[in-house]
Amino acid sequence: MSSTHLATLSAPDSSLTQQISSNPPQRFNKMHHYKVSNDHHNHVFVPKDGGIRAYMTEQGQGVEPGDYLILQRGSTSNRYQVDKINYYSNPPDMWIALLKQC
Repeated sequence: MSSTHLATLSAPDSSLTQQISSNPPQRFNKMHHYKVSNDHHNHVFVPKDGGIRAYMTEQGQGVEPGDYLILQRGSTSNRYQVDKINYYSNPPDMWIALLKQC
C-alpha cells in the first residue's frame, strides 16, 4: 500500500503580494509595419498638427499604447508611436488611434 503525501500551501506573504501588484511585469513595445499605396487601401490616416500627430484607423489586433507604427509609402517611411487607441466593438479587431511622430 502506498502512502500519499500532501503539501500544505500557505497564503503568500502580504508584502510580496503588494510588491508584485505594484510592479507588474514590463511590456515591451511592439513595432508594426504598414505599406501605403494608391492601389490598396487598408487603413485611414489623417495627419494633424502638420503631421506631428495623426489619427489612424486600421483592422488587426495586437496594437497597444506605446507601440510603434512604421508607415511606408514607396521609399519614404515615417515612425509614429501610439498615444491612445480604442478598439471598435464590431468588428472587434478594428481600431482608431491617436499617434505622435517620433
